[in-house]
Amino acid sequence: MSPDVLGWLIAAMAALHHDGYTDPDLTMHLILSGIIAESQLDPYAERYGIWPDVSFALSQRQVALHWAGNGQNTPENIAVVRAAAFADPVRDLYEMGKWLLGNIHQVRASIKRGWDLQPVDGDMGLAVLTTYNWGSYPVRNSVYWTEYTANVIRYKHAMFQARQILEKPK
Repeated sequence: MSPDVLGWLIAAMAALHHDGYTDPDLTMHLILSGIIAESQLDPYAERYGIWPDVSFALSQRQVALHWAGNGQNTPENIAVVRAAAFADPVRDLYEMGKWLLGNIHQVRASIKRGWDLQPVDGDMGLAVLTTYNWGSYPVRNSVYWTEYTANVIRYKHAMFQARQILEKPK
């Protein structure tokens, strides 16, 4: 892990709290789990999948939905997003935190509509991360749970790794 990642994460969490983006479920563990799963903690990670699956940096936020740029599939916009994400990892994590906060609200709304957390073994954090991955919390019979099982497993492993990192004795 880059020695700066935890410092960037702490700075992003402080900024989120300062700006009022707080929730008991929005934790360092959640964001760290997300960046482990998405980028393997590589601040210069790049993914060039089939549009819109083009993403950069720790959070791997898709270019089409990124805080920088205009969301368009153009070489110029992709370059703008890439440069912004690489230049400011604290902002990248801050924006990921804001996005995850929205995912937390989506999962809670899904639960109120009668959906449950059974597909994620009752784990709210895992539900939020699958929402980050899929774009919404998948219903129980969604293809997500069968066709993207590897993503759920990757997030579970990332949550375990994040716990180990954060609980490591100093």
